[in-house]
Amino acid sequence: MSVAGFIPCPLCKGTAREVIFTKKGFDLVRCGSCNLAYVGKPPPPKELQKLYSFEAGYQKDAANSHSSEVKFHTKAAQLSYAALSRHRSRGKLLDVGCSAGFFLKEAHAHGWETYGIEYSPDTAAVAAKHPGLHIQIGTLEAAHYEPKSFDVVTLWDVVEHVPDPLHTMHDVHRVLKDDGLVAISTPNIDGLFPQLSYRVAKRLDYWPHPEPPHHLMQFSGQTLGLLLARAGFEIVATATRCLPLSFSFDLKHLLRRSPKLWLYTAAFLPAAIIGPWLGAGDWLFVFAKKK
Repeated sequence: MSVAGFIPCPLCKGTAREVIFTKKGFDLVRCGSCNLAYVGKPPPPKELQKLYSFEAGYQKDAANSHSSEVKFHTKAAQLSYAALSRHRSRGKLLDVGCSAGFFLKEAHAHGWETYGIEYSPDTAAVAAKHPGLHIQIGTLEAAHYEPKSFDVVTLWDVVEHVPDPLHTMHDVHRVLKDDGLVAISTPNIDGLFPQLSYRVAKRLDYWPHPEPPHHLMQFSGQTLGLLLARAGFEIVATATRCLPLSFSFDLKHLLRRSPKLWLYTAAFLPAAIIGPWLGAGDWLFVFAKKK
């Protein structure tokens, strides 16, 4: 059904959609044409910009090398680099949404020529302090990199944040060399844990998978594949993993949680762990080349 006041689908521009969950006052809707799940009424650009600041709490400990946040992102960067290294090992690399430069530092240490674009001025300033990293503040669309500039473009847990992912991926296509590779990771709404837990989500009013308003999209393998195909890419490899359990289940504060959420964790944590073994992890990695 069509829901008044909601934006058209960012992927196919369809207007038939239904609300599948409401969280933090934001309606997550599913497109009736292409199946993409997205925030039906996203915050305006000025509000989005405010979200990505230390003042709003966004990665506020990124400059503290001893913080749990830095350790979390450093480990994720190492996992992402290990995944990329199976496909490419050297060249000129652009990391879109580079945050405080966690992945870029890892790539630079392995011999890559490293560039980053970051929406948050606060985290970009942290990244710019590291030698060998070329950092710009803003969006890929506004950066004006020359066509065919990069061997690899990475978007690690970024594509779900951008308001117009198709436009962004067209820009990625433009700045990649003809034999270039794009590497993407994003939460997988078709993972075993999100799918099983959704069955009780409305009863409990609790579903940790969507994270509005930061996450504007919830991709699956099917919808991410459609996005890449429409932007001129051909997928060469896919894999799923388990998102860090501390992220999905807030294990750090487990002792403070209600008995209801204790039961929730006990019921669905095994699904999160088992999912990747069944090809249905809740963290999706996709590698694609220009057609």
